[in-house]
Amino acid sequence: MTQESADSYILRKVTIGVYWDNEANPSVLVPLGDFFCLGHSMINSFQSIFFTASTNQKAGFSGHVALNCYLPMPFNKSARIELHNESSTEYWQYFYIDYQVYEQEFSDDTVYFHASFNRENPTAGWGHEITVNTPPGQYCQFN
Repeated sequence: MTQESADSYILRKVTIGVYWDNEANPSVLVPLGDFFCLGHSMINSFQSIFFTASTNQKAGFSGHVALNCYLPMPFNKSARIELHNESSTEYWQYFYIDYQVYEQEFSDDTVYFHASFNRENPTAGWGHEITVNTPPGQYCQFN
């Protein structure tokens, strides 16, 4: 996905919410930039196993950045992804979502992806803002 806005802190002010299988509450609710590893709305280019960000601008606040997420996010019946602009500035978003259909449903013990954003003031230090809830032994945990 890529985005455009005149707000320098738009990546903190737009939230991404993900709902699995008609849930009433989102399983993922995180500021867009923080979800894509760009804390405090600071853009930069980087590459990891699960995320990439690419920009032709110097690292800093504001600017255009292309964002990709490659995390497996299984669901059975439906997935709904919402972006909410919580700023007073106009925001434009281009996105593309790939998915793969399986012929059978996942079992009851399938682990759904969950992520939430927690913030304290003053903060407890770096790295405590996003929590990805996974059972012990799963592939991903950011604590």
